[in-house]
Amino acid sequence: MSDLADNRPARTALAAVTLVVSVVLAIPVVTGSDGFPVSSQPMFAVPRDNLAEFVTARAVTASGEVVDLSMREIASTDDPLVAERLLLEARRTNSLLATCNEIAGRIERTETSVEIVRVRHNLDDGIGQTPAEIEVLERCQSAS
Repeated sequence: MSDLADNRPARTALAAVTLVVSVVLAIPVVTGSDGFPVSSQPMFAVPRDNLAEFVTARAVTASGEVVDLSMREIASTDDPLVAERLLLEARRTNSLLATCNEIAGRIERTETSVEIVRVRHNLDDGIGQTPAEIEVLERCQSAS
């Protein structure tokens, strides 16, 4: 026989630990809350900052109107993560102007400039709200 089978105190301790862990993991199901510190979703298992930062690109018309660019215009892709990675890499390598010019070459709008911007959103304000802060990192003229 194994040592655990002969050791009643060890079996009792193991059963108690198993019960406690099971109860802790069931808290989100029982309480209906799913957040820090116990969550069924790993991304929610730690507290988050109330500000989110993104780097993106946009067009600005001659009259000053801001026009959102598609992922295809920004990075020849449909994946927003690929587009943001392109912009973050350009920022990291100090090649924002070259990347801005590449984007400007892909857009078909006339009389516009392209801006690569850092956008900060206050997540407590809700989705779709005006960004808390926008910083222009680079600006270039459209080739059209």
